[in-house]
Order: sequence, then structure tokens, then C-alpha cells
Amino acid sequence: IFMKKQKVYQRPKRTTFLKLLVKNMIFAVLATVVFAGAVFEINTKDIYEQVRSALEQKETEFMSKINNPENDTSTMNFNAYLSLYTHYGAMLETLPSEMLNSGMGQYASEFSENCHAISMIVDENKNILYSSKKRLVTFIRLEKGDNPKNGFYSCELEEIPEILQAYQEMKSKNWDKFSDYLRITLSSVYVDIENHRFIPHEAELHLEHSLNSGPLTETQTLETKSITIDFNHDDYELIQLKPSIENEPPYAWITGFHGTEEQVFNEMVSQFDGIIWPYTGAAFEDGMLVSSGMYGISNTARIYYASVPVWINGQKNYLITVFQIDVWNEQTQKIYFVAVSGFFLLMSCLALLWSLHKHRINKIAYQFEDYQRTLTNNLAHDIKTPLMAINGYAENLLSGYSMEAQPRQYLASILENVSYTDSIINKTLELNKIQEIGTLQKSDISLNEFTKQIIHKYETSLEEHDILLKFEGDRQIKANPDMLSACIENLISNAVKYTPSGGMIAISIEKKMFRITNDTPAQIDTRNLLMPFVKGDKARSDKSSSGLGLSIAQNAAEVNGFRLEISSEDNHFTATILF
Repeated sequence: IFMKKQKVYQRPKRTTFLKLLVKNMIFAVLATVVFAGAVFEINTKDIYEQVRSALEQKETEFMSKINNPENDTSTMNFNAYLSLYTHYGAMLETLPSEMLNSGMGQYASEFSENCHAISMIVDENKNILYSSKKRLVTFIRLEKGDNPKNGFYSCELEEIPEILQAYQEMKSKNWDKFSDYLRITLSSVYVDIENHRFIPHEAELHLEHSLNSGPLTETQTLETKSITIDFNHDDYELIQLKPSIENEPPYAWITGFHGTEEQVFNEMVSQFDGIIWPYTGAAFEDGMLVSSGMYGISNTARIYYASVPVWINGQKNYLITVFQIDVWNEQTQKIYFVAVSGFFLLMSCLALLWSLHKHRINKIAYQFEDYQRTLTNNLAHDIKTPLMAINGYAENLLSGYSMEAQPRQYLASILENVSYTDSIINKTLELNKIQEIGTLQKSDISLNEFTKQIIHKYETSLEEHDILLKFEGDRQIKANPDMLSACIENLISNAVKYTPSGGMIAISIEKKMFRITNDTPAQIDTRNLLMPFVKGDKARSDKSSSGLGLSIAQNAAEVNGFRLEISSEDNHFTATILF
């Protein structure tokens, strides 16, 4: 014989606030991970596009400079030009300006970690003719007008060890790559006019700190050094320079170290062989051989390159430009930490608020479940007692008692218990009816007259038990007469029922309240008296009360927009309706 196991109903486990919070925090973490990934993906695509666009722009600038027929390429210093202008800038455009001013979110090949830019001109045998290696660059105007003597002049680093050493010492002391820069003032120079080369003779190095950004930038000089270099060469001529602000030649300006560190330059060139060098099969654009592209070197770094042919002094060469961008550097790590942390904090707050909200809803639901369970238990207890009595009396009648008085007494008790049970059921139906009421029709009511009509019903009971009733005050209120009657009548009925003989009931009507106070035989515990079927242990066997009067009064008051409060002190019970 196989017996089917019967499934026993179990009450669902209740969710605690901690469980809700943990569950919602898991969602907050997942949302933060998705947010971080989406923000990173969107921003990196935008940054990559900025760098690619900058590469195309620089390539166009270089081409227009070199291939412009009005420019005499024989007198141009390509090293100086490439070193000065080979750079790019990209940034997280959604950041506030104060973050940008601090360098956060900026990608510049001059100072951002793992972000580099190089350019070079090579011949068809891949020999590097000119490059953007770091060097000292200046623009010298020796004559007025468009004289070939004017233009960019460069100086290789090995030719100026004194200035290079002073520059490195300044940087090692206090150098903020986003705010500090070196300004060099030339008082006299040795110049090789034919090759556009120069060697400083008298120079001042000014380490300056930018206090803000914008067209009216304020600066602070941190350190100044004077340098004098003696140089003797047949191809170089010593020239005294005037301050550039006089705009009267000879003068020099935009003097400074520009270009890519030689070590970085060489490392980048070594990894490009066979990738970005001119190759057979490249596309033709506007009659020119062009090759360009992009390839990744890590999960966060890319290299963009372009190679185009240029003609210098009738010789075919190639201009190659390469930009390396790494979006995951020290600055962006700070930004993402702030952004992701801020988003996680926001999601955590939302998770906390949602958990509190759900916990409050669950708490109300659990309280209602407890309320229903208590209501059911109390109702079952109150109905069980008269039913047991009825059952006992009926059994006695069936057992065939011969005494005439006994059956009559049993029948009277049965009727009494049936009446009590019927009273409980009617009161329960009345309470449910009140709780289901929606909108009410209200009218103006004089509380004094309204209360007197209800008191009139209990005058006999008051006289029989020698209870003194004091009544004073009046007020006009707007309420539903039926619901107001249910509220006040249950309060007066409760007071009359539980006031001992010779006691007193006091009713007072004030501006914002209706108060009824009655004497009681003992102190009353009022904690749960407003709940249905709660009468207290001493009144549990009292068949004159259903334990629903105060609950009906409370609900009738609330549907009118009022509030009922009860209290007990010094053998006095007080019920107050607050308008």
C-alpha cells in the first residue's frame, strides 16, 4: 500500500529588512558594473574618434605646409616644424571644467602616460630624414617681411648640455606636468642661417606655474636660471636679439623643448616596421599614394597611423605620422573611481530607500496578517464559549430530565447564548461595512443636540445604576450622521456598561475634540483595546459585550476624517474624538 504524502501548508517565511537590503545591494552592484562598463565603452570610443580625427588634421596641416608651392622647402627646418606640431589632444568632454583644469580626463601626447605622438619624413629606402624627436625649437625673425632667413630654427639636445641639465634639475624639484612649464628667453644666439640651426648664447630659463586656465592665464614664476654658452663654429654667426614684444627684428619667440623623447621615438619606430611603412598596393586618393589604419596594442591602447608621399626638392619621400593613445591612465583611473563610486553610492542609497519602503509595506502586511490571526482567534474564542453552553444544555435536554423547571432554564440559557452569538455576528458585519465605505455624504451637525438624542436611549440604565452624567459644550461639525452616530453611541454604550453603580460619566465638547470619561472599577490596559474582540481577560466571559464597540467607534471616526484616542488613568477611562 502506497500512501500519498500529504502536503502540509506552511506559512511563507517573512522577509527581514537585512535580507531585503542584501538582495537590493546585489542589484546595486550589478547595476554599477553595467554602468562602469557602459561609461568606459562610450568614453573610449569617443576618445579614439578624437585621436583619429586629430591624426587626419595633423596630416593635412603637414601636407599643406610641405607641398605648398609658395614655401621654399630648401630653407625649411622640417625637424623644428615636426617637433613643434606633432601632438594631439583628447578629453572626456562631459567632465566639469575644474576637473579638466587639473588634468583629469585629458589625453595629450606631451604629458599623458603611454600617450605618444611621432612624425617623420623618410626616403624610399626607409631612411629617416627628419623627425619629431625632442629638441630645442624657436622661431627667429632676423629680417622684416618674408625673408628666407626667418623661420623655425632647431637645436639638438646634445649641443646644449648646460641648458638641458638646468631644465632637468628644475623639473626634478617641483614639476606638475599639467600646470608647470618652462619658458626660455633668448638674449643672443649663434645661428646657422643656411640650415636653420641655432645654439643659445645667453638665455634665461623660467619655471612657471599656471594658476588658472583661459585667455587671461595668470602665472607664478617658481624658479629662474641664467645660462651662458660659448660656441665657436665657422657656419654659425652670433646675433644679439631684441625683446619679442618690440616686434622689431632680430628677435626670437616660442622658444622651448618640443617633440618626443628619443627613447620613446625609437621604441615606437622599431615596432612599426612592415606595418606603417609605405607598401605596395596602398590606395590612391586624389592621385597620391596613401596608407592609413589602426591597430590595438592592448585592451585599452591603440595606434593610429598615416603615410603619404611628399616631394622635397624634387625627391619623393614619405610623411609618416603615428599617434598612440592609452585611455587607461592615472587620470582616467581617478575619474572612473569617482564616477563609479558616485554611481554606486547613489544606487546604494536607492537600494536602502527601496528596502526601507518594501520593509514598511511588508511590515504593514505582516501586521495585517497578525491582526487577522488575532481577530480569528478572538472571534473563535468568543463564539466557542456560547456554542459549548448551547451544546451542554441541549444534551441535558435530550437526556430526559423530568423536572419541569430545568428544561425552561436550559432553553433560556440557550436563547441567551444564541442572542450573544448573533450580536457578535451583527457587530462583525457592522465593522466590515464601515471598513468598506468609500466616499461619504456629510452634513452640518450640532454635536450637543446629536449627543443628547443618543444619551436619551440610556437614561433608564443610568438611573438604575445610579450613574451621574455630566454633559457640557457644543460645536458645529461636518460629518456623516450615520457614521458619527455609530462612533458616539458605541463610546457612550461602552461608558454606561463599564461604569460601576454610583459612578460618574463626563462628556465635554470642545473646539477640536469630543471627550467622554467614565469611572472604572480598576485600571484598564488600553494597548490593544481598539482591536476587534479585545475585551481583556476579566471581561472575556462577559456576554453583554462583543469586544467590537471601540473598534467600530474608531473605524466610524476615521471614515469621517477624525481620530479616536483612548487612555486609562487613576480608574478613569477616557475616549477622545479629535476633529
